[in-house]
Amino acid sequence: MKIGTNVRSARVDAGLTQLELAKKLNISVRALQNYENGERDISAELLWNIADIFNLDMSYFVPKKVSLNVPKSVPILSPNQQVVERVQQTNTVKVNYYPNILASAGFGAFNHDLNVRVLELEEGFLMALGLKCFKNLDLITVYGDSMEPFVSNGELIILQRDVEAQNSDIVVANINGEVYVKKLQKDPIRKWIKLTSLNTMYPDIELNEDEQKYLSIIGIVRAKIRPF
Repeated sequence: MKIGTNVRSARVDAGLTQLELAKKLNISVRALQNYENGERDISAELLWNIADIFNLDMSYFVPKKVSLNVPKSVPILSPNQQVVERVQQTNTVKVNYYPNILASAGFGAFNHDLNVRVLELEEGFLMALGLKCFKNLDLITVYGDSMEPFVSNGELIILQRDVEAQNSDIVVANINGEVYVKKLQKDPIRKWIKLTSLNTMYPDIELNEDEQKYLSIIGIVRAKIRPF
């Protein structure tokens, strides 16, 4: 059963019209119709909001297991069977998703709302993104274009906390309450730390030894997800 069909069923069961639900979600009726008809994919954040409105578990909308009926005669196009087996793993990993936190790829963004939602993502999916460690993972949104082409405005990034950042790591850093996505450069001799942008239109942020007390590295960027 499609996700949009499940959304329609939940709405009808709750006795809401499309107009009433659209107002609660702050979207247009046409957009809701597209979601329910399967003409447009529903973002994870919007689906969470729908689940909250109807007080339903996410499993109501997204089946835990999806069976793909592929004939045995059709070859699977992948580098090797080992990759396929890893992606098919069903172990789940808990990832903290902060829908209201923005990491600025630009001039900094203040963040005060630490609302968190715990997502359970399949280990195989995270492996397909290139992750090798599945502990202390956070998911946040990037705002700005200073780190293009590595990460673009509006993309989601997965970062790993409690790991010491090394030179040239892409990190999420907090400087006096402003949160940035930058490339880390450290000079232990001259004792400065520089946070650089990949987009040359943006200046570097250089911190001397005294200023480094205002800096904390939140985590290292391990993967990105581009929403559509």
